[in-house]
Amino acid sequence: DFIRAQIERRWQFDGGREREMVVQIRLRITADGVVESAQIVDDRATDAAFHAAAIGARNAALLSSPLQLPPGIFLAGDITVDLNTKDAVR
Repeated sequence: DFIRAQIERRWQFDGGREREMVVQIRLRITADGVVESAQIVDDRATDAAFHAAAIGARNAALLSSPLQLPPGIFLAGDITVDLNTKDAVR
C-alpha cells in the first residue's frame, strides 16, 4: 500500500472514471527505491479507456522514482502493484 499510494498520487488518466478498472504494473526496483522499469502486465489495447489508464499508471510509476520505502524494508527486485481507478480518484 505504501508504494501504491506514491504511484497513485501521480497517476493521471482521462478514460475510466465512470467504471472501475484495475491495472497491474510490474516494477523492477533497486534497493534505494529507484524504479528501473515499469511494465503493464495486461494492456488490453483494444479497450481505449483501459489502455489510457494503463499507460498513465506506467508513467506514474516511473515518475514516482525513487520510491520512498518504509524504514527497515528491503524491497529490491520485481514486484507487481495493482492500481484501481476508483482508488485513484478519491
